[in-house]
This record gives sequence, C-alpha cells and structure tokens, in this order.
Amino acid sequence: MMIKKVFFVLCILCSLSLKAQNADNHINELISNSDWFALDKEYSVLKDSIKDPICRLVSEALLGLRFNRQQEAITAIDTLLNRYQTEIGLANTASFYSLANYAYGDQGRYAESADLNQRFLTQFSQNMTIDEINRHKRNIRYNNSLRNENRPEVVISTKDIKIPFQFVSMNVYGATGGNYIVIPISIHGKTYRFCFDTGATGCVISERVANEIGIKTLVDSIRINGVKESFGHVVGLLDHFSIGDISCKNIQFLINKNKMGADSVFFSQIDGILGLNVIKRLGEMQFLPKDKMILFPAKQTEVPITSRNMMIMVDDNNVVIRAFSGDKPLMMHFDSGASNSCLSNKYYLSNKSWIESNCKREENRKYGSGGLIDYKSYRIPSLPFKVGDLSFTLNDFLVEIGQQSLQNTEIDGTIGNDLIEPFSRVIVNFDKMFIEYER
Repeated sequence: MMIKKVFFVLCILCSLSLKAQNADNHINELISNSDWFALDKEYSVLKDSIKDPICRLVSEALLGLRFNRQQEAITAIDTLLNRYQTEIGLANTASFYSLANYAYGDQGRYAESADLNQRFLTQFSQNMTIDEINRHKRNIRYNNSLRNENRPEVVISTKDIKIPFQFVSMNVYGATGGNYIVIPISIHGKTYRFCFDTGATGCVISERVANEIGIKTLVDSIRINGVKESFGHVVGLLDHFSIGDISCKNIQFLINKNKMGADSVFFSQIDGILGLNVIKRLGEMQFLPKDKMILFPAKQTEVPITSRNMMIMVDDNNVVIRAFSGDKPLMMHFDSGASNSCLSNKYYLSNKSWIESNCKREENRKYGSGGLIDYKSYRIPSLPFKVGDLSFTLNDFLVEIGQQSLQNTEIDGTIGNDLIEPFSRVIVNFDKMFIEYER
C-alpha cells in the first residue's frame, strides 16, 4: 500500500562559477545528472578540495535530504537562502524554499515551516499562479494548526528489541495474491494490528479507531494522492504509542474517513498503518521471516563494503533501493506495504520489444490508498537480480504497463514482501541508509 504526499519541487540546477576547480566540476556534474549514490560516495572524498561554497552547500543539502540527515540539509539550505540567493538564481531559490519546507515539516518544526512558506509568498507571489499561491496558503494553514505541538519523537531502548509479526493475506475486492506485514502496537494500554508500510508517507488509522483511542484532531479536508485521489480526511496527533519497548510520541496520523469502498474493506481487516514518518526514525530493523520477528538491534550493522544503496526521493517520499539486473542499475521503490514486487512501466518501455516477444500478458488488480486499479502486465520468466553483494534470480516476475503502475516515472519497479519472505534475514537501516539480504 502506498500513500503519496503531494509535494512540488522545482528543477534544481546548480549554477557554479566558471572558474571552479576540478573537484567542483566533478561534483556539479553528479548533481546535474542526479547521480545521488555517486555524489554520496564522491563528496566525502572531495569535500576538502571543493573551492566554491555554493557547490559544497548544495551537495550537503541534497545529500542530507536523500540520506535521512535532515538537520544537515536544513543548515545548508538556510545558508543558501540567507547568503546566496543572487548567486543561485530565482528558480533555485524557489526550489530550496520548497525543500526547506519539506525538511522542517519532517522534523516537526511546524512554526518554522509556516513562517518559511509565508516568507516565500511575500518574496515570490507576484511571479506565481493562483494555484501556486493557494497551495502555499494551504501549507501555511496546515503548519499553523500544528504550530504549538511538540515535535515527533521515537525513543528506542539500549537493548535488543524483538517484535513479532505476521504475514497476513488480505482480500480487497479480489485484489489478493500476497501477504502484508502486520505487527502489534500498543495504544493507551490496548493492542492494535498495524500494517508495517515503508510505502506509506505517514501513519494512518480509520475513523473507527480514531474515535476509540480519542486522537486529537488538528486539520481537516486533507487530500490523499494514492493510487486514486481521495478527499475529506483528517489529520490528528497521537500523544503516545509503543512498539514493544519502542516509545513513539507526538506522531501525526491521517484519519481515513472512507466508510465505503476499498479503503473501508482494507481497514476492516487491520487497525492502522505504521508509515514512514515513524519507520525512518527506528534506526535499524532486521526482518527474520523464519522466526516471524523484527529485530531492532542495540548495536547497528556497519555499512556493507558495497556502500549505501538506499535513499529517499524528496518529491514523493519514496524509499528507493539501488539494485542491479546484470550490469544495469535499477531504482526500486522499497514498499513493505506491497505484497508483491514488480517492474514498472519505465522498465517496460525500455525493454518493450523483448518483453512483448518473450513474455506472457496478463490483467491484474491491486489495492492502494484511495481504491483499486486494474492494470495490464507481463510475466518475465526469469530475471537476474542483485542487491548489495547478494545475487539471486527472480522467477515469473511481473512487469506492470501503463502510467498507473507507478506515479514516479524515474522508478524501475517495486520491492515488496515477496522479496522479504524467502530470506533468512533482511537488514534495513535508515540511519546508514542501506538494505542487505542474507540467505
């Protein structure tokens, strides 16, 4: 299951001095090519050789946003906006305002996010459309409603924590064929069943559960941009809940008010969704499918020799894994709320002739936030696949066709729970941003 956050980011072009040194030129080229994994690796080596302060600040801002280091990103963006607006130009200034708003909001710095949006409107409203102005006003209203609330906080004990989970098959009007990861969560002394969903931007509960736990509501008429748009939802703030010995405080929840349709059927089978706003604060989690446990280790795993292979796409908050098929890199959305893995329309278009000549065509249905979609697909009989240093083969792998398969056209596919179940251990680390498979 995937819940998309509507977020607009202008194209960022790093305008650096023509007199920049070789290190500056190399880093600038990686930014221009959006080669974030290479930038992450190269910047740490070349940082002290970079002469242009703008190049250094842009690198730190973009790496911080994509590799879950929000404070680093905020520090760099604040400097760019306060000192270098003339040098970076109007379009880049507008882009960094949007990125700063995302980072402040992610950290729960709601007042600063509202003030930043107002500052942006004051400076740029004469160059904006009515729709753009209204969007910023909605952001100001949203963050002002949270202005006096405490920041979200996740507190993990200093010992190993094991949380039991189940692979649960759920039927939503025939959209079946896989399992969801469901874990127990304690709210006000009562245990609830939540889907563990890295594909969901935030936590979600139904109106039924919201009324039962007495969640504090703050913002109404929220739009969800999932597989289909849905409207009229409410945002609430939950003071405290726990995942075993993990304490979660001041967490935003979307209250899904759909009383009929696919969302209603889905939420009749579980109580809620644990989304990325909590998951990425949990540090390292190790899925142990044979034991049906998620381990949160006291001592985190070191970054593999193959380096980081996970990042967050800022425009839609998708977690992306860099995998390989042969020598070809694949950018795969890591979605633990998806029961099945697949390749996207982007992959289909890049390999259209071979797929249509060698693969079986099908029709399928799947559930996502907002409803159901029917889509056409092909089955690839066999596909070599590599994540980190582990190579394996994917058999009868689905290739979705049509733009509805994934809204982000840069993504080659989705890694779902069927690529967790077969392995003895899957390590996912949001502090060091990597995923590693063990047989």
